[in-house]
Amino acid sequence: AALGDFAKAVALRYDGSDGQPAVHIYQVWNEPNLSLSRSPVKAAGVYRGMVSAFAAAVHGVDSTNLVVAGALDPFENLAKSFVSQAPLAFMRSFLCLSKGKHPHATCSTKVQFDVWSHHPYTFGGPFGHAKRTDDVSLGDLPKMRALLKSGQRLHRIVSSHSVQFWVTEFGWDTNPPRKHGVPLALDARWTAESLYQMWHSGVSLATWFL
Repeated sequence: AALGDFAKAVALRYDGSDGQPAVHIYQVWNEPNLSLSRSPVKAAGVYRGMVSAFAAAVHGVDSTNLVVAGALDPFENLAKSFVSQAPLAFMRSFLCLSKGKHPHATCSTKVQFDVWSHHPYTFGGPFGHAKRTDDVSLGDLPKMRALLKSGQRLHRIVSSHSVQFWVTEFGWDTNPPRKHGVPLALDARWTAESLYQMWHSGVSLATWFL
């Protein structure tokens, strides 16, 4: 409820009517499957409630506003310093979907958002796959899109818009400045190929990170 109140205040402040910049796209949290930045890593249901409260408030100010959910870390991690839940496992729990090629709904609670986002960091080039089944690198984006489509088909998502699939964070480490990064000439090719890979996987917006 408090997050919804905050979302309404932000949307009103940046509705373009009082001299502030007009903002029409809002992302709820960053990498909520990661135990950094106070993220609800072990409770996708908690994040579901956060997203719906935020979206209801933002849409209440302007129905054309877009609310982005997800923005997930791509890899499961069980280190002592931080924990990250595998993105597909987190997404299934968030959307209340079962595992398997033909998922079914596992709860009656729906969630309100307009865009699903991911951060598909990848090792070994733009067509690389993650090593674990529920992790999602560039080569695994079609699996995430299929799960999103299942959520739409089973009416797990409430949106007055056509639900989109975005990449809101991605990039390659390069040499220079990092000694073990990708050489700049290779990075130029990988950049083009990674953007193609995103487009081919149904991604309609990509944001490059640093």
